[in-house]
Order: sequence, then structure tokens, then C-alpha cells
Amino acid sequence: MKRYAKQHFSRLWIVALLALVGLLTASDQAFSSDQIEAPAKRLGDRYGGGIVFFVDASGQHGLIAAPGDFKDKMTWDKAITECKALEYDGYRDWRLPSLSELNKLFLAKSTVGGFAESDDYYWSSTVEKSVKKGEVVWYQDFGDGTQGYSDSAKTENNRVRAVRAF
Repeated sequence: MKRYAKQHFSRLWIVALLALVGLLTASDQAFSSDQIEAPAKRLGDRYGGGIVFFVDASGQHGLIAAPGDFKDKMTWDKAITECKALEYDGYRDWRLPSLSELNKLFLAKSTVGGFAESDDYYWSSTVEKSVKKGEVVWYQDFGDGTQGYSDSAKTENNRVRAVRAF
């Protein structure tokens, strides 16, 4: 009887050790650093030097707006240059938003805040070739959301809000 108990006890220890090794291995795999994701971002979060105004379905990628407009209205060429040169909160990849991104920003303007109080136009980076007008640059009215284009972007001054992706 004692011999049977000793064998049984030894087998239990072996099974317990194997189970523990299995748990530790599974635990290492479950918490592998490349499988851990950052918390999903939400509209209005302060993140990456600005305010999140668009998030894709994964919650891990989207768009950030600078916390405020550039102080002065400017021509489109200057807007492109100023956005590319902007360094804010340690980030240097700011740019002028595309027309589609600008519309997303318009839709989230109350969440983002800091926009001009009057109906004002904001430049986009979207450029189109027009047979009749040559090159035109698109903008958006942040009062009513209408979009339009300008063939006098070299002389016309509009507001500018820089964006970046995350």
C-alpha cells in the first residue's frame, strides 16, 4: 500500500508541475508585448499634441487637430508652408488637411473647439486642375459646412488649422 501511495504521489507532482509549466507558457503568450494594444482613442481626447477629431474602427488610428487656428488668415501657399514648419508639443508632422479631412474636422468642430466665431473659410490641401480656371484650391465654410474652390489662392486669405495622423 505504501509503495502504491508513493507512486501515486509522485505522479501527482509530475502532473502538477506540467500543469504549472503549461500555465506559465500560456501566460507568456497571452501577454506578449506585440499583442498588447494601447487603449482606443475617442473623439475629443487630448492626444499627440492636439485633439482627436476622427478615429477609425480599430480605435488605434485617426486624425488630430492642433488645439487652435494659426493666429492670422493666410494665402494657401503660406498655409502649406506654415503647417509643414509647425512644431507643436514635440510633434513635427503637422500638415494642412485634405478636403475630406477638413469636412471631418467641421463635423467635430464643437468637440474640438477653438474655431473662429464668425462664418469663416478654412483652407484644405486639395488641389484640382480646372479646364476653365486652371489650378483651383478647395476650402470649407465652417459656418454652414459648404465646400468650394478658389482660383485666387495666391492672394485670398483664409483660416488655417493644422492636422496630423496617429
